[in-house]
Amino acid sequence: MKMKIIGAIILSLLAVTQSRADLNGHFSSLYSAFGDHSTTDVTILSGPYDDPLGRGGTGDQWTATDGVYQFKMSIEHSSEFNLSIDTLIGRIEELPGPYIRALAEVSDPNEDGIAIYYDLGGAAAHGGKSYINMIPGAGSLIIAHEAGHTLEQVATQDDPTIPLQWQAAIASDNISVSGYGNGSWWEDAAEFSKIYALCLDGSQRPIVPMFGGLTPLEELHRLSPERFDLWESMLYPAPEPSNPRFQITAIDYSPTDNMLTLTWDSIPGEVYAINYSSDLVSWEGNLDDAIDAASDAAETSRSFDLASLGLENREKLFFRVEKQ
Repeated sequence: MKMKIIGAIILSLLAVTQSRADLNGHFSSLYSAFGDHSTTDVTILSGPYDDPLGRGGTGDQWTATDGVYQFKMSIEHSSEFNLSIDTLIGRIEELPGPYIRALAEVSDPNEDGIAIYYDLGGAAAHGGKSYINMIPGAGSLIIAHEAGHTLEQVATQDDPTIPLQWQAAIASDNISVSGYGNGSWWEDAAEFSKIYALCLDGSQRPIVPMFGGLTPLEELHRLSPERFDLWESMLYPAPEPSNPRFQITAIDYSPTDNMLTLTWDSIPGEVYAINYSSDLVSWEGNLDDAIDAASDAAETSRSFDLASLGLENREKLFFRVEKQ
């Protein structure tokens, strides 16, 4: 009888251990090479500009693109640290391409994009629907975590049932993402975002690490299928055919003759307007409000003589393309 009781206790403890398996630990072998083979390539389109930041103070701000999304990068003016824009770009370029969408989501007018601050009250980073703020030492996987907060909140705005769906997914999967994620469903979601980025990166390496014959993404789906499917629906939202996203893809300026050339995604048959602003708040005028899209290409370009428009001496200018 005594031996049977001990055996029951051992089996019970084993069941608890299995039910509380930690995805973070399971995929820990992927951490050291994260981003080494990333194909994300960031190009600065404009900047730096001296701009007020959302948390107060001022900073340098740049507009950039990865060829798919356009986003902002901001670095606080501070004598306490010296983080170069090249270092920040290097961290962003370690991310899988789909995660750059989170940076675009926090780059609307009056938002700072991904912003670096000397101090965040003891936190390494904060992420939300309209901001991703980090301290100088925060790396690319912290960006992936905060991107989880951003994309979850964007998804919840469109579908208020997302929090309940995520909590149901936690219960169904019956597996911990990480100790930090155990505190709340939203931190669980952000930690899953990080683990998914880790596995997506691992699955795209020239020599893919295998888990019992499965790629990292396949193994993640096996261990946490409900979270996996729900997260992919937030990371890769269904496109809106009636309102396709477009953006400025290139800005070329020649200071010798004050000529500006803008290039943007376009659809043949559509008509576009280009507005300008000095502060991203007041869009005071337009360069042209009746530009026909190129009929034989997916992009349209237009050149403007800023001197003839009286804009050559502006300290900074922002441009916005709108479909008419």
